[in-house]
Amino acid sequence: MQPLSNGQRTIRPALLCLAALFATPALAQAWTTIRATPPAPAAYQVAKNHDDIRAGRRSGQLSRVDAGDLRRDNARVGDLAVTYARNGTTDSEAAFVQAAAEATHSRIVAKRTQGAK
Repeated sequence: MQPLSNGQRTIRPALLCLAALFATPALAQAWTTIRATPPAPAAYQVAKNHDDIRAGRRSGQLSRVDAGDLRRDNARVGDLAVTYARNGTTDSEAAFVQAAAEATHSRIVAKRTQGAK
């Protein structure tokens, strides 16, 4: 290998700087994709349902019996989510658990609207 001459020593760094300048705009581009907002995970919905039941009980909107029934339903949904998650949740299983959590939430809202009896 021959030693670099003085002219070659200045050309190589200059070429590296030029390459870096041309690569910078390409690196600055954002990597965006258009995606729909995913639905809330079932675990979040189950926790929110639990909080709504507790709030309904504290405010007197839910009777003790109604709150217990709703807690059991909510626990079933949570257990189902855990069972499906053990081996990896498929899209259909995730949709089923999400629908069950939303149905439980609808029951909670309906019972809270009716008030304690």
